[in-house]
Amino acid sequence: MATLKERLEFVTDARAARRRYGRNYAQQIGDLRRLKAESSTLGSTDYYMFRLYEPGIWEREGGPRRFSGWRNHQPLNFALNPRENCLPAWDKLTFAAIAQAAGIPTPRLQAVYLPEESILPAFEIPVSLRSLEDLRAFLTHDAEFPVFAKPSYCQQAKLVARIEAYDRSTDEVRLTEHGTVQLDRFFADYVTSTAVPEYYRPEYGYIFQTALKPHADIIRLTGNDTLSGCRIVVAKPKEGPEVIAVLQKLAQPGRARDNFRWGRLGNLLVAGDPETGIADFAITAFGPRGDRLDTHPASGQPIAGPVIPGFKELAEMCCEAARAFTGMRLLHWDIALAENGPVMLELNDLGLNTFLQATGRGLFREPLCRALHQYADADANPWMAELPE
Repeated sequence: MATLKERLEFVTDARAARRRYGRNYAQQIGDLRRLKAESSTLGSTDYYMFRLYEPGIWEREGGPRRFSGWRNHQPLNFALNPRENCLPAWDKLTFAAIAQAAGIPTPRLQAVYLPEESILPAFEIPVSLRSLEDLRAFLTHDAEFPVFAKPSYCQQAKLVARIEAYDRSTDEVRLTEHGTVQLDRFFADYVTSTAVPEYYRPEYGYIFQTALKPHADIIRLTGNDTLSGCRIVVAKPKEGPEVIAVLQKLAQPGRARDNFRWGRLGNLLVAGDPETGIADFAITAFGPRGDRLDTHPASGQPIAGPVIPGFKELAEMCCEAARAFTGMRLLHWDIALAENGPVMLELNDLGLNTFLQATGRGLFREPLCRALHQYADADANPWMAELPE
């Protein structure tokens, strides 16, 4: 049963959809009835989060069955990505080892802090740090700033930091998002933190990469030099990998990361056509309460058009890279659009349905449906009977 907060949010969304997009309450109720009749994975939250109140979306997408509801987040990804095959999506060192062997471009690795008595992956690590004393020596003498620091085993950008510089006179590091902090405090709050055990396991290590600079086209679009990346989702049916979703994240100034986080960080989200990469508009938050933008608020540059530089080559790179991860059939790539070309930041085995469909483009495109019918267990996933033809 819906909580009071959820009911109030529903009312707020319904009012915003009527006021901003002209969908009256009777029309919204009719939409919701059709939604629930055609798909067991969809609910009222999905109707607003996927912008299904907007004119023309249902017609373009072929109805609600094109969308995968928030309830289906794990079942969809688990159906194509067996847990035993997903370590590269969680452990960044394992991912880097496979990527290096496959010739996939990744950020330059400067050092790894890994105090456990374990065997490091069989690829070159310039500096291996076995203690906090080793790490202190690296950051105070050898690091090439700016450095991007993050846990090896992590998700959702937990405990990541961009370190701009080290000040020897105060023994402080300057972080892009949180100002200056004592070096020992940085160790406690990030490197050895136990605050989010479900997302960070220290025994897998903490890595330090050379921070990337954004592509000139992205700087021109956003009006700042904060790195902005994209998410490209690839389905892998028997016939071969194909792109099914394209999202561009546009980071605001002063951010170390481009995560959208429901719009709470101020960053923008843009979706592109999975075949062409052409974008329509940006959003500031999920649902009707967020603004729909045709131009970037800082630069005044138009959003519509090819916002991802070299999209065709990038899509081909993602599909080719998917072949290196044989056990996964739904791959969520995070890619930095860097000054010298795209760089693969990481691979994810789980992609939040709300995020991927936030601009009204459904996830159940033909290649994904094919992969599901070919590889997923239909008896264990009865929602597959509702897939679009």
